[in-house]
Amino acid sequence: GFSADQVGNFDPTAAAGFTAGQLENFDPAAVAGFKADQVQNLDKGAVGGFDNTQFDSLTPDAKNAFDRDNLGGLDQSVYQNLDANGLADLNSTEIQNMPDGDFSRLASNLEDPTITSAAVEDLLPTGWEVDAATDRLTAPPGADLAFRSLDQQADPATGTTVPELPDFSRSLSVGGKLETDNVLAGLDQSLTSAGVDGIEFRQSATGILSAVSTADESVPLGAFIPDSDNMTQAPDGYTPGLGVDDRGAYVLTTGEGYQIPLLPAPRDPNEIVDLSPGATVDIAGGGSTTITGLDGDDTGPVVGKFNPVLETSDQPPGIHRTGEGQDAKILVVYEDGSAQQLSPSIQSETEFEETVKATPGVEDVIFNTDGSINLRYNGTDFVLKPAFDVETGAVDSPGAASLTIDGDQFFFTNSNGDRQQFFVT
Repeated sequence: GFSADQVGNFDPTAAAGFTAGQLENFDPAAVAGFKADQVQNLDKGAVGGFDNTQFDSLTPDAKNAFDRDNLGGLDQSVYQNLDANGLADLNSTEIQNMPDGDFSRLASNLEDPTITSAAVEDLLPTGWEVDAATDRLTAPPGADLAFRSLDQQADPATGTTVPELPDFSRSLSVGGKLETDNVLAGLDQSLTSAGVDGIEFRQSATGILSAVSTADESVPLGAFIPDSDNMTQAPDGYTPGLGVDDRGAYVLTTGEGYQIPLLPAPRDPNEIVDLSPGATVDIAGGGSTTITGLDGDDTGPVVGKFNPVLETSDQPPGIHRTGEGQDAKILVVYEDGSAQQLSPSIQSETEFEETVKATPGVEDVIFNTDGSINLRYNGTDFVLKPAFDVETGAVDSPGAASLTIDGDQFFFTNSNGDRQQFFVT
């Protein structure tokens, strides 16, 4: 590996080409060689590769060189490990100019007890406030929000992965220290304000939100994950309640003005693995779930979005697949007789969106919660419906993601070379 001297001799502009996967493999002793002008050029997505030991190895000058554009990319564990001295090493002017969502994620993960509201008060971006007595943070209307990250290290079990998700047992506060009037209570209040009675939310160790009956918490009614990329502070004059956005996602507005969209999720990814031994379940931040080795099938993964509303089924527990192509469905029946329907969705949503929007004439792309995709092309609206199955390694030398047409069939291939068919209506 590199030595600290070798790292220090890198061309500063070359640092912009590092990825998170490359940085995480640097020895901490080598990380100590990074200079300020190199750190300034690191990409926001790349700095997430630094763990606590590596970050602590950086010199004070190097830490001070993180700016408003890349500071928000650090892993939440780095923020959680900062003490008052570590926070002081960062550039206060750059913190004050961070995007709202990045600042919110930083401030709500400053767990160390030596970091007080007074220290954060000097770092607030325009429009933000902090209560000196309670550490509660208040964001300006329209600001992107992030909450303290949930400690998901002990769960999910082997075979399942979930994205980084917020801990809704906390409120928006310095280090997420404030547990009163937390987000979960706010979500329940949203339902009550909307006239929805008999339902409340619980959050599992995986981060999945379960809607349950207030009369019997063992009765599952729905399963969601928060849309962490689209949580915002409501505009002035907001009313707590429940709405639905253009994607079909439920949007709850709490009494504190937190607007939180909910995306579909499996009720329990671990139970899917139990129903289909050897399978793996990967939930993406956009709500798509990839299941590999489904029911012993080794031909490739399936990608879909669950109906978040649970139903009951008289079919035996297990995985039940019906239909073909865009009409295919999978019904997951859990041991207690409750069930969720999975509909096909596209793999690698971000890459798909970037690839489609690079096509001249494409004006808008919306990923719906039912797995379909709304596409506007030269003023005309189309609906794209993916097939379930993904052909892994379909391209021998994968590169950039691409769209292809084979006769009358449409395909999307991601940067890993995995190909998936979709239909245009």
